[in-house]
Amino acid sequence: MPSPDAALSISWYSGIQKKPFQVHIWDFLAGHSYYDSDTEFEADVNIVFDPVVDPSTNKLLFEVRSLTADFSHDYQAVSDSYSDYDFENGLRTQYAPAVQNELANHKSFFQDASNFENFGIPEINALAISNLFFPEKNALQLTDARLPGDLLMVGQIAPKETTFTLSPLLPVIKAGDSINFDIVQLTRRATEVSWTVRSVDGVRALGTIDNGTYTAPAVQLLDGSASRNVVTATYLDEVTGKEVTASALVTVVMAGVVVTPAITLIDMTQRESVKLKASTLGSGSLKWSLRDNIGSLLADGSEAIYTPPTTELPDGTLQAVLIDVEDTITGDKTVGSVLLRHGTYSLDISPALHPGLRPADSALLKVSGDVEPGMYKWEVVAGEGAVDPATGIFTAPPVISLPYSVVKISLLGDSFDHYGYSVIHLSEHARQSKWFSLDVFEFEVTEMPPTVYANGLQQAKVVVRVRPADVNESEVMLSDSELASLCLVTADQKVPLPQVGVGGVSKGDKWHYTEQADERYDPYPRAGLTSPVALKNDSTQGVQVKEFYVQCHKIEDLRVAAMLFSDSYKPFYTNPGIDDGEANRKVINLIAKEPPQGGTVGGVVLTFGNPGMPNEWPTRVEGGENEDDLSTLDYYYLKLKIHDVQKKIKRVEFAGNISMVKWESNTTLEDVHSLTGYAFGDQKNEQGDTILHVDEILLRRINGQVQPPKLTVDRGNPVPDGEVLFSVQRREYWQYDRYTKADFERALDVSVYDNYGNKHSILISFDGTNRNRLKIVG
Repeated sequence: MPSPDAALSISWYSGIQKKPFQVHIWDFLAGHSYYDSDTEFEADVNIVFDPVVDPSTNKLLFEVRSLTADFSHDYQAVSDSYSDYDFENGLRTQYAPAVQNELANHKSFFQDASNFENFGIPEINALAISNLFFPEKNALQLTDARLPGDLLMVGQIAPKETTFTLSPLLPVIKAGDSINFDIVQLTRRATEVSWTVRSVDGVRALGTIDNGTYTAPAVQLLDGSASRNVVTATYLDEVTGKEVTASALVTVVMAGVVVTPAITLIDMTQRESVKLKASTLGSGSLKWSLRDNIGSLLADGSEAIYTPPTTELPDGTLQAVLIDVEDTITGDKTVGSVLLRHGTYSLDISPALHPGLRPADSALLKVSGDVEPGMYKWEVVAGEGAVDPATGIFTAPPVISLPYSVVKISLLGDSFDHYGYSVIHLSEHARQSKWFSLDVFEFEVTEMPPTVYANGLQQAKVVVRVRPADVNESEVMLSDSELASLCLVTADQKVPLPQVGVGGVSKGDKWHYTEQADERYDPYPRAGLTSPVALKNDSTQGVQVKEFYVQCHKIEDLRVAAMLFSDSYKPFYTNPGIDDGEANRKVINLIAKEPPQGGTVGGVVLTFGNPGMPNEWPTRVEGGENEDDLSTLDYYYLKLKIHDVQKKIKRVEFAGNISMVKWESNTTLEDVHSLTGYAFGDQKNEQGDTILHVDEILLRRINGQVQPPKLTVDRGNPVPDGEVLFSVQRREYWQYDRYTKADFERALDVSVYDNYGNKHSILISFDGTNRNRLKIVG
């Protein structure tokens, strides 16, 4: 829950504890004595974390404040001659610090947290938020974070990623309204600007954009209370020839007036006032009013404080207090709810808070345990609607006039009663599930289990099949948001697998997943199979399928299940039962294999030709065969062989420079030299020639010389598929430069990736003092 200053607050109410105490008392009449006693007391422990962001990495952390522990006065004194004050003072000065010290060093509360110094929140994808405006550019630099009930992250747009901005940048408008966007730039060099809009929450609530004027979707198109859409302006810079874009995020809301919290709970055993805040899209003042005069309301502009009544309420009471808020100019209204509760509510109800029902729609309420719904007493104690006492199905009213209904569940006992309740949000535009249970929720079985080389790049496909149970003999489907929530989790702990970025899984990291197939790399090889083949699909009518691609960078197998959140905010797992596993397709085992290693007989070999036959290379492309020729061009074709079978090289990475330079001699008057480049056969320029890559820094130093280096591959010597061409070009007329020599004479440190994504390291250098020939060092 949020703290008053929008931090993350965790309150631990420990209840009554019994602890042994040894008390040392000196009494002038009775003398020196000890007392041993088991004393009961209650403790409230409050832990407050400040959300912070690292602008350089956009990583969100929570740093702990000083811990506090408050102890009640309701304890049993250990001795009549030992005053309550003395005991309380000893408790606070000795036991409380001990509790705080224990909490501060208890590492099991949060995984990988050390002394509560900080801990990460994996569910908050700060990188995804930073990419909201500029996908794949990381243009939003986060600077601050707060928790005023929801997560608020504040940032700024990186200036290097955009040369103009839109105004307003983060507008909020009401459904059906329009807003004009202006381009903010002093020197825009373009005559035509194109406008587009894309939805963050689904195309249903997209809206339209016409020459900078955005029109929000109608209220009936909103799924939930709000929708977010990104408006983007694009033009072509006439000087640079590059496409330039800027974006703004517009939030479309259902109501012109909102109040937070929309519903809050007051435990009448600990009466406390609550603060309400309201905001309006209009310009009018806000009028607050309290229905039924239950308690009191003190309003001050956009804020109000509600104080509950002082009268005692019967045990088992649930009473809703409604507070109206109205914009005095626009007439827009909203209702805030305060729920007064008295008694012990120990029944576990699911869902405890239903996010929304539309008129006449239904929700299934369940009580944990084996007791049938008919054994409970069900009643709507606040709001509208009806609940079926036999099934626990709540049905919303045909016309909604109040925002919340409260269903109370009672189990009458011989000694005392048990209570529970569910709060149900009602809205004509609520987003909710149309189903209560899943008829099919399992993995698709393949002949080859999901297997990858643990190199962080190779993928294996995992397919999940799901179908909701029919409702009233009518076929139902998952909504877009429900299907989007479907993810992979660890089978035992139910921890969601992290999503992988474009660079693959970092070395040493375990299983990640993505929904995007990386077609650069082939699947794990299997004898007799070129790719995984589906063994059983069962394309039953109404079954929806979602594909995941898993990869890892650590040799460790993992059993995974699948999970989805319904629009009723209820989690569903493929393996809810203790007998669910691989046999009934509820769990699937991901297998990680060790990548092939070099340095062994018949293992990995990188060569410019066939081992033992050096005369096969290089290929002379330009110049005579005489080595005294000062202008020549040679091609070397790097091949990869694993167990004497040539494998395709898919890509290369360089640690440092991508080219080398070597002069004939290291004298100041020397101008004869050789330089290198590399090429892949499928990398073409606009003229269809294969691009020969030469280090850009090196090219800038050569710029303006009479004999520029080759930047394309000779068409008569194409690069074979799966090989890498390295060129050696002998040139004249570039005088010896000791700084360039220091930067570019060192060997090329190359990482070669095969068709499975396995990484193989290699060093390529000039052959000793010979500037005309390359060799593989290791």
